[in-house]
Amino acid sequence: MTDSATTPQVELDGGTFAFTLPDHWIKWIVFVFGGLLFVIGFVMSADPEFGGPVPAVSAIGCLLMLAACPTELAVKLAKIRAQMRPAAVKMRSDAGGVELESFWNSATVERPSHDDRDWVFPAPPEDDWHLDSRYAADADKELIPEHPNRVGTPRPPQFSNYGIFSALAFLLLLWQASLLDWGRRPMEACLGCDVSTTTSGPHLAFYLIGISVIWLGISVFMWKRALAMQDTPTSNIRSMAVGTLELVGQVRPWVVHPPTVAVDGDASKSVDDLSAWYWKYEI
Repeated sequence: MTDSATTPQVELDGGTFAFTLPDHWIKWIVFVFGGLLFVIGFVMSADPEFGGPVPAVSAIGCLLMLAACPTELAVKLAKIRAQMRPAAVKMRSDAGGVELESFWNSATVERPSHDDRDWVFPAPPEDDWHLDSRYAADADKELIPEHPNRVGTPRPPQFSNYGIFSALAFLLLLWQASLLDWGRRPMEACLGCDVSTTTSGPHLAFYLIGISVIWLGISVFMWKRALAMQDTPTSNIRSMAVGTLELVGQVRPWVVHPPTVAVDGDASKSVDDLSAWYWKYEI
């Protein structure tokens, strides 16, 4: 049953400050490597033997650490999923990995150890479905526990890894850009400064422009995606409006259950209860 009394109370308010750490060993490697670059950049900038400050190295380290850390909401949902569905999470984690199918042609099967789109709360079991009246509400006539109308709207923290690392990277790139500006000026315009301690060269300017363009493109994409989610209303299936909307629910069989899918005709790769499926071959 999924009545309001059994619906878990979830706190999705990010608060003022949130600092998250990587959740996978590969991300930890990227995070540590980014931290080393961040420190090395300042060490190189402080040592005159390197020919002047190179804050761009530290900026790249900040961007790597930024990319390696998940969001606060993703961490919270992963913890809630592990608490509410421990058996399912452990089963997927144990079954995840890469399995060698054939030694001779190096055929492998990769199974993910986690799914960020999987159910957070336990899904309504089949015993609670109204199979005799498929279009009627469930016995409790309540929305599923993780429906946005019941959980609420998540609010990100005011300060997070993304804000801290991106601000540091932006300031470091500005510092690097100011050094490049000195390198393009004539010697007499330097007003007595030590040009040997500045970093110049048009190739560095192109690198900075490339990083800025990539950063801008990612930011615009994320902004448009967030705006689309905010502008898309969440509706109930029995009161759907005309136009673009979001439906959150559970896919259930109609008259009969879907057939068992054997990938590539291999019975060892059979999957049940799929409403839609496809596979692709990689050579």
